[in-house]
Amino acid sequence: MDFDPRRAFPDTLGTFTPPMAAAAGVSRAVLRYKLATEEWVRLCGSSIVRCEDRDSVLHRAIGAVLTWPQAILCLRTAALLHGLPVTDDGVAHVLMPDTRKPRLNLRPSTYRHGRQAIRLHGVPTTDLHTTIVDCLARLPEDEAWSLLAWVRTRELIGPDDLSERILHRFGMTGVVRLRELAEGAATGALSVGEQRLHEVLHDAGITGWLADVPIRFEGRILARADVLFPDARLVVEFDGEQYHTSAGDEERDRLLRRAGYRVLHLTWEEVTVFPWKVVAEIRAALAERLAS
Repeated sequence: MDFDPRRAFPDTLGTFTPPMAAAAGVSRAVLRYKLATEEWVRLCGSSIVRCEDRDSVLHRAIGAVLTWPQAILCLRTAALLHGLPVTDDGVAHVLMPDTRKPRLNLRPSTYRHGRQAIRLHGVPTTDLHTTIVDCLARLPEDEAWSLLAWVRTRELIGPDDLSERILHRFGMTGVVRLRELAEGAATGALSVGEQRLHEVLHDAGITGWLADVPIRFEGRILARADVLFPDARLVVEFDGEQYHTSAGDEERDRLLRRAGYRVLHLTWEEVTVFPWKVVAEIRAALAERLAS
């Protein structure tokens, strides 16, 4: 009967190393043949999986720990295991207590002092808050702002959490970035564009608004408004490069209208190139809402 890694190594979901294969009775010739025909593929470090599991983040995480038993999954890999919306770069990112050279799809970082890990899906992983802060500090700026908006919308981390974490990261990579993000979270601006929108409102002397506000209706949160004028029940949303309609966006806007709110969508070009038009549009919407 053909050797099935899933049955031979159920605890690692069929992920294995050459020594594990040898111990299970797989000869070197069979191992070379399976790899040559790509029925099995090298995943990361010294780990091997069936071809159909090559894109699995969990298999990659298990492979990293099989290669380096002291590894703690971190950054993008930990974020994906936690279900955070980051891009999968096909690499297992790990923390190690000593310096290691990168290996196949395996990227180590050395931590300077003790790092606590939790077991997530059976592998040691940085906890949710640590993972979020690590990603905010080290991911590309646009992706970090996007992640901040996502975690703030779900109230997974707040400005005070970020400020406290910054105090414990003196001298570490990304502290300046974290300060910028913490300031944005404190003011309710969860992107560079939202910061610019706030500046436009302040410069125009428009008051009576709140930022990053949950809107509740019939006992549940309908949305978090980028900017809310509560007296006029006017919601202003910053939509980035352009307004992308989706079924989720349309349903959210429909529910907000049902709850008595008007929704005004603004793009990056409108806020940065034509701020006077934004001011005029918001003032017109406020006057209409307050007069009705």
